[in-house]
Amino acid sequence: MRSFRFMPFAIAAATAAVVSAASSGSALAAPQILALVATPAPVPLNCHDGVCRAELPAFCMQRSRPEPGNGVTYKLHDATSVAIVARRGDGSPVRLPLGTLGKAAEIYTARSYTAVAVTVAEASLRGLTDPAIEVAPETSLIPEAVAGDPDPLSEREIAYTTGPMRQLAGRVLDRNAADRDAATIVSRLVNALPDIGRISRTERDTLWQRVIDNDPSRWSRPGLEKGRENLDYCRYRNSFFSWRNCLTYKHDTLMMQLNTDYWNAAEPGS
Repeated sequence: MRSFRFMPFAIAAATAAVVSAASSGSALAAPQILALVATPAPVPLNCHDGVCRAELPAFCMQRSRPEPGNGVTYKLHDATSVAIVARRGDGSPVRLPLGTLGKAAEIYTARSYTAVAVTVAEASLRGLTDPAIEVAPETSLIPEAVAGDPDPLSEREIAYTTGPMRQLAGRVLDRNAADRDAATIVSRLVNALPDIGRISRTERDTLWQRVIDNDPSRWSRPGLEKGRENLDYCRYRNSFFSWRNCLTYKHDTLMMQLNTDYWNAAEPGS
């Protein structure tokens, strides 16, 4: 049975069907290999109750494989491609590849293939300040293998997907820089919001200034504009339970659009 993690109420219903299927006693075929979008700037980790967490934009690399659902555990194809960056007590910088933290770090799907959560035991970061997540270009995630998988990933399949196909995905993201940057911006806004509940008017009014650096060397101008448009959409919509709920919807829509562009580019003859 594949591993599942606790998630906020907003996605619990979607997860329930996946958990039910996993609990039925029949093994599930390996889900899709995922890709992470590189971070133009490290994503701050939010630490509560001994666990530090951040969400990252992701997309599906294999249309023919089953979707992972929520809460499915993954591992890095390259253990050094995601790292914790922080500062020691004396102010000097430190970089800890996530793969070196062992069981103190986990990656699992937050919302199917569009977003993953990275969690790190706060105790493993003792003595460090301002911890954040840094994702390198062309980072790939492999679902954790399970005993009895009727259709496991082969080494050849992994090599092809994380090699030539991951390079193609990178080119697709670069061609769609406005959507790519908007998705990473909206993801950072999501990370700054509580899992459950509303935020104050002051917090809403200052969210962009507190979270997003308008430096065009990090974000394309069209990406900044599109990210702000998505925030403004949530500012004036009343049909969502919370800003986080609205912004995750907008983020996932952007990632699905990028994923569709990648799938189209991957078609033979494209």
